Amino acid sequence: MPSSMGYATEALTEVIDFLFSQNSMHRVNRIEAYVMQGNLASETILNKLGFTMEGILREHSYWKGEYHDLSLYALLKKDWL
Repeated sequence: MPSSMGYATEALTEVIDFLFSQNSMHRVNRIEAYVMQGNLASETILNKLGFTMEGILREHSYWKGEYHDLSLYALLKKDWL
């Protein structure tokens, strides 16, 4: 891995490699991530790793006394390999 990767990107790359590998106990074909809209750091990492933003879950999460929209990101095994 290039040394220019941040810790989160490097760690997620390893996790994704393992989940999509033959060594995983489970047959994983899809990984989903739910991100509070406006969390640019998380969105940047997911985009860098090849996740696709598939939609918005309106008022899906309740946090600090308010409902928040979440962005749904997904990565398919065929897109990673």
